[in-house]
Amino acid sequence: MSSEICQLHVFFFPFMAHGHMIPTVDMAKLFGTRGVKTSIITTPANAPLFANPIQRSNDLGIDMDLKIIKFPYVEAGLPEGCENVDATTNSTDPIKSMEMAIKFLKATAMLQEPLEQLLRECRPDCLVADIFFPWANDSAAKFGIPRLVFHGTGFFLWLVVGFVREVEPSCRTRWCDASPGANGLVSALGGVGLWRGTGLRVVRKACNSVSMVCKISSCRARASFTSLRNSVLVLLRVFIEPKGSDTN
Repeated sequence: MSSEICQLHVFFFPFMAHGHMIPTVDMAKLFGTRGVKTSIITTPANAPLFANPIQRSNDLGIDMDLKIIKFPYVEAGLPEGCENVDATTNSTDPIKSMEMAIKFLKATAMLQEPLEQLLRECRPDCLVADIFFPWANDSAAKFGIPRLVFHGTGFFLWLVVGFVREVEPSCRTRWCDASPGANGLVSALGGVGLWRGTGLRVVRKACNSVSMVCKISSCRARASFTSLRNSVLVLLRVFIEPKGSDTN
């Protein structure tokens, strides 16, 4: 009696920004080359970005498709068609840009219900959701599937962020003097000094809502099944691989 091999089906749900959507396509392709069926979830205005890459993947025999959910820009008080965070940027009015960004983040929180409807209909085996969707943990848990969190940024940034959280030096304190762990980072950078400026603190005070979303997202990310990061090994090998490891 022959046993039928079930094809795994993975959902990919990127944040609506080019810096998150483009690497998500590449990641879905990697999964697809290993025989996994992949579906990318996005909104109508962002769908054209995925059309050609998905078609090229299909031509190569990769099982990849697109799932569309409505973006609630009206409910969030955004202009019609504002479905990408890049559309919230106003170079002449940074305050308005920040207000738009807050509304955009609130709109993404309304995507939980349509996402769960897709999970209910398609029953995928796994959900890879962006770090800016902290509620995706709960959605995946409802259907008994693992949620993998995707970071649009690479290992280097998160290494630096770790040092920022580790110590709270004044803006005049060198990280390598305030944190023993930072010495290794400075050494890897060829002795470049790292200083903590005041800019991040100012941004946090200017927008508590965005700061809170980031904190919640980071917290929920640690509770996910695992995390995937957008990094290039050949450029960041010294920050990714354990010291003395041999990959040959």
